[in-house]
Amino acid sequence: MLRRRTSGALLCLLLIACGAFTAFAAKAAKGKKGNVPVSTFELEGKKWTKFTNEKGKTFYYDTATGKSQWNDPRETPLTANQRTLAFLVFFIPFVLMIAGAAGYIIWVKKTRPEVFKGPKKVKGLKNWERALLPPKIAKPKDRARSASPPPDEAKKSQ
Repeated sequence: MLRRRTSGALLCLLLIACGAFTAFAAKAAKGKKGNVPVSTFELEGKKWTKFTNEKGKTFYYDTATGKSQWNDPRETPLTANQRTLAFLVFFIPFVLMIAGAAGYIIWVKKTRPEVFKGPKKVKGLKNWERALLPPKIAKPKDRARSASPPPDEAKKSQ
């Protein structure tokens, strides 16, 4: 029993040591802390360097002016006309879909008005309401008023 516990504890220690060694090796392989240059490029006569900071976020540094920015300088923002066109390209199909649905509803209302009418109103209780009521128990009829003659056994007992 003692050997099993000892071997189990040694196995756990070995796993912890392997995990720590793996984490240390990964940290060492990542390199030194700080900004790491990734690539360089030229844009309109200016030399730009792409860096990655210690958190993994990319930023761009202009070596001529010494300024840095998060946005890629090669990407130009959209003009007002381009933004309007992009909005319309995505917005118009939704407007057409809603207009088509409204037109279809109007057409159905004109050609088949019974579709939009509610169910017929029933006087009194509805069937499902009647089903919830307790069953009626028939009251015994008074034998004196009965049109049929009493059975022979009832005559003998009187």
